[in-house]
Amino acid sequence: MKSFSIQKQQGIALIASLLMLLVMTLIGLTALERTTIEEKMAANSQQKAITFQAAETAIQQFISTSSDTVYTNSINSVDTTIAYHQEGDAVSRSASLEYLGETIVLGNSIGDLGYEFELTGVGSIGGTAASSTNVQGMVYIMPGGG
Repeated sequence: MKSFSIQKQQGIALIASLLMLLVMTLIGLTALERTTIEEKMAANSQQKAITFQAAETAIQQFISTSSDTVYTNSINSVDTTIAYHQEGDAVSRSASLEYLGETIVLGNSIGDLGYEFELTGVGSIGGTAASSTNVQGMVYIMPGGG
């Protein structure tokens, strides 16, 4: 039987434990970096959803509050951008209307003449680069004009 000398084995446990500590540190740093990236991705997704909803809300507010004058102004190339803002809200939203031309309204027996518009809603969050632009087409029949 061979006997091993204790002097030849000194320091091996220290080196092995240091290598193990290095590997565990690298695994921990990688996990931390991955978690940070996933957190940023989740925040970006949430901001995108908020700005999308803000742009949609601007379009709906524009439609529900606009009068015939707004549509007439758009036909006459007058700027029809309306900004909506609530006090203390970091989310801003606006909507604008663009006149595209006349069109025949389908689906009725009279064949009314309609005015085709493009509504653009924009939502953004202050202090970030998050923004969303939504475009929606619509046909408007002027009362008594068609």
